[in-house]
Amino acid sequence: MLKEKNLRYRGYIKALIGALGVILVFILISTFLILLRLIFAPRKWQNKIIKNCADLLNFFLGINVEVINRKFYNPDEPCLIISNHSSLIDIPITYAATSGCLRMLGKVELLLIPFLGWGMLASHFVAVRRGNRSSGDKALKTITQRLKDGFQFYMAPEGTRSPKGHLLPFKTGAFRIAQKTKVPIIVLALEKPWKILPKGKLLPLYGGTIKATFLGKIDPQDNSKTVEEMLREARHLFLKHGFTES
Repeated sequence: MLKEKNLRYRGYIKALIGALGVILVFILISTFLILLRLIFAPRKWQNKIIKNCADLLNFFLGINVEVINRKFYNPDEPCLIISNHSSLIDIPITYAATSGCLRMLGKVELLLIPFLGWGMLASHFVAVRRGNRSSGDKALKTITQRLKDGFQFYMAPEGTRSPKGHLLPFKTGAFRIAQKTKVPIIVLALEKPWKILPKGKLLPLYGGTIKATFLGKIDPQDNSKTVEEMLREARHLFLKHGFTES
């Protein structure tokens, strides 16, 4: 009984240290990103800091990322990276699996978080207000321009986290952007991050290894694919990999 209590307390302490580490990382990294934007520093400096931030977050959360099939990903090519979405840690995991000029689409509420929101604004991230068509159209237009400027963009077509990792219905936004800009879609499968940090939890239950598997590349220039065709192809890759639908 006493041993179980000690183990539980150790788990709480470890989670608390991880949470404090995450907060410290956000404050330091966001400050650097804002300073770099103010002095018009090269984009590659921001990329390096964001990448290091993700690595530090994974370290404090006890997460190791195993990347599989990297051949489908070109860090120097503008593209849209889409993945399944089941946990807040999907973001640092995706950054650990990539090495390009990657930014992401996030909820507008994130911009209200001190330091985190300021850092996102300073480094060309894009925010959208859920359920607001005007905000969505504006975000898609901004992402389209970012891609033309050479950025890569990460989007989760499910639009929200799936509590148990089942695939939710896909929204068409990423596929419409791909059709308009003719940039490829890179499909990335994140295997069970929800087991480490489930939806509704702020602290991870435990650390562990997450497999990030590049499933394939969908090129909208091939046979002039429609939005629905690209959506179905992406979903098929996830299902073929072993995901189930909700």
